[in-house]
Amino acid sequence: MTLFHHIARLSALAGLLSMAACHSLPTYQPAPNEAVTTAKFIGMGQPYMCRGGIRYKLDVLMRDGFRTALLPTEQRISVWSAMSYVGYNIVSTCAPSIGFVPRAGTGVIVNSGLASGQCFIEVVRDDPSQATGVATEPTAGAPAC
Repeated sequence: MTLFHHIARLSALAGLLSMAACHSLPTYQPAPNEAVTTAKFIGMGQPYMCRGGIRYKLDVLMRDGFRTALLPTEQRISVWSAMSYVGYNIVSTCAPSIGFVPRAGTGVIVNSGLASGQCFIEVVRDDPSQATGVATEPTAGAPAC
């Protein structure tokens, strides 16, 4: 076996181990009377959240053809999507993240995937007043944690 094959196998193993670590996180459950909003997750990967330095797995449900999850509102959170892509004898793993402040009563759409060999994540607000049905999320920026 060549050095390349050993490196490829080690890289794949490291990626799988990092993905397994995400699956052992606690699942986010809103506290009683906690204000939440619904996020739609499109694209690739398993979505996760970080709030106040604590990382959570999101309880993702299929609703109206979308993967959805509840997010806390009125505080900066981070969401990320852990994904793995296999192609051309290469296993790539990544977990792009973004921070924003969800607002009560305003849904968001989180899109993640691979484009031109790079991982990405983006968030927009549901906005039926716009021709596209979405608007930019003005609080989007660097991850909070």
